[in-house]
Amino acid sequence: MINWILVGREQMVNLTGYRADRRFTSKLICIALQHSKEIQQVDTVRAYTFRVRYLVEMHIALSRDMRLEEAHDIGETLQLKFESLKEVERTFVHLDFEIGHAPSSEHILTGPDD
Repeated sequence: MINWILVGREQMVNLTGYRADRRFTSKLICIALQHSKEIQQVDTVRAYTFRVRYLVEMHIALSRDMRLEEAHDIGETLQLKFESLKEVERTFVHLDFEIGHAPSSEHILTGPDD
């Protein structure tokens, strides 16, 4: 019975999106900054438990003038690099050309009628 409780507690942590420790997020930042000289800065890093491994979200800043193809390749290869880590289940890499803005104000576009 005690074993069931301990296993249940461990699984509850995995299912509730427990945040990764600083050491792991620091590891992700180091990997990203060494991945490409074109990555100007890592803006946001989030890693949460997702089943038994982590779901990773990372925002990186690239040059505003970079070609879409090159930016895409940097983001995709970084995603694959993270997903090759034994601790990572899935990764989302967001590419941006600026840093330090609130998600609610991110690149608000106006249409032709505005």
